[in-house]
Amino acid sequence: MASEGLHGDLRKAGEPPTASAWLCYISAAALVALLALAAQWCTDVSGFLDTRSVMADGAIAVEVYANGDFESPATVRVDRHHCQTKEALQEVLSSVPSHCPLRGQEGTRQSCAAFSADGREIATCEVFVPEARAWLVPRDRPFMHVAREIGHKIHLDHVREGLALETLSLEPPVFRVSNFFDQSDVELLKAAALKEKDSTKKLQRSTTGTSKVEVSRTRTSETAWVVEAPVSFKLKRRCFEMLGMRPYEEKMADGLQVLRYNVTAAYNSHYDFIEGKGWNRKRSDNPKSEHKQKAEPIGGGTAGETDPHNDEFNWNPADGGSNRFATVLLYLSDVAEGGETVFPRAKGFDDQKGNRNELAAFRQTPHASLFRRGSWEESLVGQCRSKLALKPKLGEALLFYNQKPDGSRDDSSLHGACPILEGQKWAANLWVWNDYRFGYNRPRAVAAQQDTKFRATFVNKSAQRVQLVWFDATSQRRVAFGHIASGGSKVMDTYRDHVFELHQAAVAEGALDDLSRVRHFSLEEGTVFVHE
Repeated sequence: MASEGLHGDLRKAGEPPTASAWLCYISAAALVALLALAAQWCTDVSGFLDTRSVMADGAIAVEVYANGDFESPATVRVDRHHCQTKEALQEVLSSVPSHCPLRGQEGTRQSCAAFSADGREIATCEVFVPEARAWLVPRDRPFMHVAREIGHKIHLDHVREGLALETLSLEPPVFRVSNFFDQSDVELLKAAALKEKDSTKKLQRSTTGTSKVEVSRTRTSETAWVVEAPVSFKLKRRCFEMLGMRPYEEKMADGLQVLRYNVTAAYNSHYDFIEGKGWNRKRSDNPKSEHKQKAEPIGGGTAGETDPHNDEFNWNPADGGSNRFATVLLYLSDVAEGGETVFPRAKGFDDQKGNRNELAAFRQTPHASLFRRGSWEESLVGQCRSKLALKPKLGEALLFYNQKPDGSRDDSSLHGACPILEGQKWAANLWVWNDYRFGYNRPRAVAAQQDTKFRATFVNKSAQRVQLVWFDATSQRRVAFGHIASGGSKVMDTYRDHVFELHQAAVAEGALDDLSRVRHFSLEEGTVFVHE
């Protein structure tokens, strides 16, 4: 005889379950599934987060900052449904008006994109592991890495394994870059500089000038422009990736400049930001600097290409124009003594008494005879010994910004190349602009391209491997972006009107046999392109 107990009806062995028992089983199974789903949600994201970022109901509290900033965050609640699509996640994260600055004369607010600390646009909630933070970047401005504290590192293994940024200064933001390039790149750059024969690009005394080339009195190094070598394009593309600027735009980069400094050679303190006509308009509180950067031929072009008096070009990024945004300095050699990169206006190094004391001490050394007393080179040595000065090391690089997040010039980015006291210094400059650089007139209709960014997927359903190639219509160059195996796919962040091609044969940078081209895509509509 069956009796009721804690488990409902107790059945004899072999008896079929009753209807109430089935209902109990189904309810229990549903509860288990719900708990498993909740556990997965917690395991995927919340379980690995700082407990301070997880709300009582399992939502994520994300700290949202303005571009390039690490102060005054706003807190945004991210629920599970926000994590289902990139669009939903971006929408909720960018809902902080105070962190998305006004743009335009009418004060209209530009849309912003939310980025992670490593410079990637946020697409999933997995990016919040282990820290739930995001940075809002206006669509018409580039992302800026954040100098949180001295010694803090940002790991960028998605760009290159082992590549990392270490904060060396907060104001200006200066980062030591490790593993950006290797010894083979060093040899290729030096060789390309030494074998260049073009009179405007070959290794020669550094020049400045606008309407004509002038030998610089405050820059005694030798300069070459490495423009056509494949290593130049490789490093420039890597630079864009490191800066969080995708896809690569040749029109937003100067040519790669290789420098050689012999004993006594130096470059007096200057800005990389070019003071073209109207560069500080609408910024009356930004005094004109005595350290004016004369325009140089950009990318190894002819003199006059960067005429700062040109009325047609807007040099002021804070007013919708373009200028040098970031500088990446590659050290291609060690230096026995001297050759540091100095930042005279770096915060925390403003003791003029220390500068005078260091200069007096230098005058007691054997190296003092290298310079005329009272010369700019001798004065620079005093700064190099009392200000923030970073010693060259083969294989390392420096990253610093020439603009503030709003596009105005960062006055603390003043920098110089300290005189070589012993040995020789090789280095290379990579300059990236916030928009099309001088020499390229961006059509007004294209100025809104930042709002046409989307993600394209290329699918290869053919029986053979193909190579994905971007065709730059302006420079008439083709740039390879890797292979797609048979049955594979590749996802690219790109812009409308960019042109991609699929090729059956390997494609070198520059011209190629168009017979190998199998498909040609102009990215205007849709996001999925299938090759069969």
